[in-house]
Amino acid sequence: MIRGILVTALALCALAPGAAGQQPRDSRRPVLTGTAAVAGIVLADDGERRPLRRARVVLSSSDPDVSQTFITGDDGRFAFERLPGGRYNLTASKEGYVPMSAGSATPGRPGLGVETATGGTRHVELRLPRGAVITGRLLTATGEPAAGVRVSALTRRYVATAGEHRLVNTPNSAPVTTDDRGVYRIFGLPAGGYVIAAQPVVPFTAAGVQVLSEAEVRAALAEVRVATTAARPGLPPQAQRARAAEVPRRSVSFTPIYYPGTSTAARAAVVTVRAGEVRSSVDFDLEAVPAATVEGFAGFSVPGGRLIVTLAQTDRTLDARPRTQTASPDGRFSFRGVPPGDYQLSATSGSIAAGNVQWAATSLSVHGDDLEGLVITPQPAITIAGNIVFDAASGAAPVIPLNQIPSLPAFNTSIGLGTVLPPGAIDGTAFHIRGVIPGVYRFVAPPQGIRTPIGRWWLASITVNGHELLDAELDLRQNSDSAVVTFTDRPSVLSGTVRYASGLPMTQEWVIVFSKNPAGWFHQSRRVAAVRPTPAGGFTIRNLPPGDYFAAVSVELLPNEWFDPELLRELARDALPFTIAPHEVKALDLRLTR
Repeated sequence: MIRGILVTALALCALAPGAAGQQPRDSRRPVLTGTAAVAGIVLADDGERRPLRRARVVLSSSDPDVSQTFITGDDGRFAFERLPGGRYNLTASKEGYVPMSAGSATPGRPGLGVETATGGTRHVELRLPRGAVITGRLLTATGEPAAGVRVSALTRRYVATAGEHRLVNTPNSAPVTTDDRGVYRIFGLPAGGYVIAAQPVVPFTAAGVQVLSEAEVRAALAEVRVATTAARPGLPPQAQRARAAEVPRRSVSFTPIYYPGTSTAARAAVVTVRAGEVRSSVDFDLEAVPAATVEGFAGFSVPGGRLIVTLAQTDRTLDARPRTQTASPDGRFSFRGVPPGDYQLSATSGSIAAGNVQWAATSLSVHGDDLEGLVITPQPAITIAGNIVFDAASGAAPVIPLNQIPSLPAFNTSIGLGTVLPPGAIDGTAFHIRGVIPGVYRFVAPPQGIRTPIGRWWLASITVNGHELLDAELDLRQNSDSAVVTFTDRPSVLSGTVRYASGLPMTQEWVIVFSKNPAGWFHQSRRVAAVRPTPAGGFTIRNLPPGDYFAAVSVELLPNEWFDPELLRELARDALPFTIAPHEVKALDLRLTR
């Protein structure tokens, strides 16, 4: 931890022209000399199953020199020849249709690919569903067409680093821009439900925009009338100018507006479409929402240091990035043009080396009215101290010095995006970490020591004040001088095979092992693991803590999707239960029965 567990570092992806039926030329592509081939046909996935002309078929593998593209002819057929034997990814796409991968039943999934042997030809049929269309018109608050507005079709997906489901842009569907009539048209969508979001593209900063009041408009018109008759045109009466200046101006912010016309994503309507359906008249008005000023005073600062204040939207959906500023010397801060929403306001100051880190945080809701006079009160950062214990099979001392244990990945914390644990110090097997900002921390990347060893050592436990931290997201909220970090060279070992009902080994599926207790279903949990089998169908997972588990097989998974609680809840219905004891070496054979 401490250089291995608690030492952290901040870490936080056109159709090519070519003749029908011919592969596009690439002077750099090497001459292939293999004897395998992949051939097939691309069809429309409808009642007629028509061959699709000028569909783009891409074959790829781990060897980039083998990757090729083929444009189908009138018969929809393609062929890749002179390939080395092996497994290949195969994807077909055509404008107006939903791209599909070989071996995938769902759009947007990687698929199982195709495998071909030396001297053989693998025949593949790829069916593309016709894409759905969502179209409508955007109008401004005054009824004028809203031209130049970016419109997106959002879907709800699990975002691993956030540890929750959020609305994100639909894969393979880029945002579109409204035309001069305010009309947008999003096409090529898979069947399903979508939230339509409109984001104005305006040349304004985050400070917001001020709207002239009616009094100011009337005063300006009066000035024009006076100016036409005044002896000195262009110089309006000072009294009128002063009266206009006394009228307060309202600030607005150009934030995303969701169909049917709300600035809150939770209140958006879901637009559901079938394959090939054209859903029209998805119209709504685009309005600038009231923007507020959030200002106040952070009642602390460190001499010679900076006071950093962050305003982060906790209910963000699209690209609402946290705002950060340096407070004035007297601790004052001001954020202008803040759209409605829920926020976390935090401030930090001080130096870990000097031991004077202070922090403060509070939650607030913005509804268009200014929030003034906020005061956030400082608290000292906490210190975590304790000992490192090595549970060795032979009782031998560590074979590597503690200060050579590599650093772990970064953390996010509830206090503010990107807050990380500070470096620690080691004295023998004792350690301490000062300047820890209290909060719930989340591993951003796989922690070393849990799925991969540090030397020969595996991380077995982190306890603070008698509470095991590794069975939930790291919750650090109070000082401790009794923390214990335990390493072992006797991890549990779960191994076995995974096969089809026919007895043939599975090689491209995922083996997922996860705790029976949903409390262990969070991002980078040590009680959740996913591995691909070996070519013989074997798998091995080490360092599962003792407990009750499920084992399941999934055909297609996206990276880190195995931490999604909704997916694990679905897999648990048909999963195989098992129990593993401390240091146990257990065999488990899985067979797909359907």
